[in-house]
Amino acid sequence: MLNTINVVRYQLSKLLQALVVQEIATRIGKEPNVVLDVINPGLAKIQLTRHARGMLGWQMIIIKALLARSAEGGSRMLVHVVTDAGPKSHGLYFSNCDIKR
Repeated sequence: MLNTINVVRYQLSKLLQALVVQEIATRIGKEPNVVLDVINPGLAKIQLTRHARGMLGWQMIIIKALLARSAEGGSRMLVHVVTDAGPKSHGLYFSNCDIKR
Protein backbone atom coordinates (compact mmCIF):
# COMPACT_ATOMS: atom_id res chain seq x y z
CA MET A 1 0.00 0.00 0.00
CA LEU A 2 1.21 3.50 -0.71
CA ASN A 3 2.57 5.38 2.26
CA THR A 4 -0.17 7.88 3.22
CA ILE A 5 2.31 10.51 4.36
CA ASN A 6 4.11 10.43 1.00
CA VAL A 7 0.82 10.70 -0.90
CA VAL A 8 -0.21 13.73 1.15
CA ARG A 9 3.21 15.32 0.65
CA TYR A 10 2.97 14.77 -3.10
CA GLN A 11 -0.48 16.39 -3.21
CA LEU A 12 0.69 19.32 -1.09
CA SER A 13 3.77 19.81 -3.26
CA LYS A 14 1.60 20.02 -6.38
CA LEU A 15 -0.72 22.54 -4.68
CA LEU A 16 2.24 24.59 -3.50
CA GLN A 17 3.71 24.55 -7.02
CA ALA A 18 0.46 25.86 -8.53
CA LEU A 19 0.06 28.59 -5.89
CA VAL A 20 3.67 29.77 -6.15
CA VAL A 21 3.55 29.94 -9.95
CA GLN A 22 0.26 31.84 -9.80
CA GLU A 23 1.73 34.35 -7.33
CA ILE A 24 4.93 34.85 -9.33
CA ALA A 25 2.90 35.28 -12.53
CA THR A 26 0.77 37.93 -10.81
CA ARG A 27 3.87 39.81 -9.69
CA ILE A 28 5.47 39.64 -13.15
CA GLY A 29 2.43 41.29 -14.72
CA LYS A 30 0.07 40.79 -17.65
CA GLU A 31 2.60 41.31 -20.47
CA PRO A 32 5.63 39.31 -19.39
CA ASN A 33 8.92 38.73 -21.16
CA VAL A 34 8.74 35.20 -19.75
CA VAL A 35 5.59 33.06 -19.68
CA LEU A 36 5.21 30.99 -16.53
CA ASP A 37 2.75 28.07 -16.48
CA VAL A 38 2.11 24.90 -14.48
CA ILE A 39 1.89 21.80 -16.65
CA ASN A 40 0.49 18.43 -15.60
CA PRO A 41 1.32 15.88 -18.29
CA GLY A 42 -0.55 13.17 -16.37
CA LEU A 43 0.56 9.63 -15.68
CA ALA A 44 2.85 8.40 -18.42
CA LYS A 45 4.61 5.11 -19.04
CA ILE A 46 8.10 6.31 -18.21
CA GLN A 47 10.82 4.81 -16.04
CA LEU A 48 10.32 7.14 -13.05
CA THR A 49 9.19 4.29 -10.79
CA ARG A 50 11.63 1.68 -12.10
CA HIS A 51 13.23 1.26 -8.68
CA ALA A 52 9.94 0.73 -6.82
CA ARG A 53 9.95 -2.63 -5.10
CA GLY A 54 7.45 -4.84 -3.35
CA MET A 55 3.78 -3.93 -3.31
CA LEU A 56 4.39 -0.40 -4.59
CA GLY A 57 6.23 -1.78 -7.62
CA TRP A 58 3.35 -4.10 -8.46
CA GLN A 59 0.78 -1.36 -7.92
CA MET A 60 2.61 0.96 -10.30
CA ILE A 61 2.89 -1.75 -12.96
CA ILE A 62 -0.88 -2.37 -12.81
CA ILE A 63 -1.87 1.31 -12.63
CA LYS A 64 0.39 2.22 -15.56
CA ALA A 65 -0.90 -0.71 -17.64
CA LEU A 66 -4.49 0.40 -17.08
CA LEU A 67 -4.32 4.20 -16.94
CA ALA A 68 -1.04 5.65 -18.17
CA ARG A 69 -0.47 7.22 -21.54
CA SER A 70 2.67 6.71 -23.57
CA ALA A 71 5.72 8.90 -22.97
CA GLU A 72 4.97 10.55 -26.32
CA GLY A 73 1.40 11.26 -25.21
CA GLY A 74 2.66 12.88 -22.01
CA SER A 75 5.14 15.00 -23.94
CA ARG A 76 2.38 16.34 -26.21
CA MET A 77 1.17 18.41 -23.28
CA LEU A 78 4.50 20.19 -23.02
CA VAL A 79 4.65 20.82 -26.75
CA HIS A 80 1.05 22.10 -26.78
CA VAL A 81 1.67 24.67 -24.05
CA VAL A 82 4.94 25.86 -25.58
CA THR A 83 3.67 26.15 -29.15
CA ASP A 84 -0.06 26.92 -28.88
CA ALA A 85 -0.81 28.61 -25.57
CA GLY A 86 1.49 31.61 -25.84
CA PRO A 87 1.54 34.67 -23.55
CA LYS A 88 -2.20 34.52 -22.88
CA SER A 89 -1.58 31.40 -20.78
CA HIS A 90 0.70 33.23 -18.31
CA GLY A 91 0.19 31.89 -14.78
CA LEU A 92 -2.33 29.19 -15.68
CA TYR A 93 -2.52 25.48 -14.87
CA PHE A 94 -2.71 23.02 -17.77
CA SER A 95 -3.88 19.42 -17.52
CA ASN A 96 -4.72 17.23 -20.54
CA CYS A 97 -4.08 20.18 -22.88
CA ASP A 98 -6.84 22.22 -21.20
CA ILE A 99 -6.68 25.19 -18.88
CA LYS A 100 -7.89 24.26 -15.40
CA ARG A 101 -8.97 26.87 -12.89
